[in-house]
Amino acid sequence: MNMKTLRFILTRVLLAGFTLWVISVVAFVVMELPEEDAIDRYYSELCRRFECYRDEYLDAVYDYYGLDRPLYVRYGLWISRIVFKSEFGRSI
Repeated sequence: MNMKTLRFILTRVLLAGFTLWVISVVAFVVMELPEEDAIDRYYSELCRRFECYRDEYLDAVYDYYGLDRPLYVRYGLWISRIVFKSEFGRSI
């Protein structure tokens, strides 16, 4: 491979990485737009069907997903689970 081809490939790989990062940030921001988080919606739906109580399990879910932490920490947790564990989250 000559230098021109190598530079072209490197540029494309870097642009692809940047594009994936921008898409991930936009997707995360869109998920964060609702005022009520998904756990609260799920919990309120369960309360309509069954009896309501807040227990250690719900607190553990909040801690696991980092919902009580700042936005940049939640993004870091979210993207690290996707990249390192291939865990895209649970659909509620």
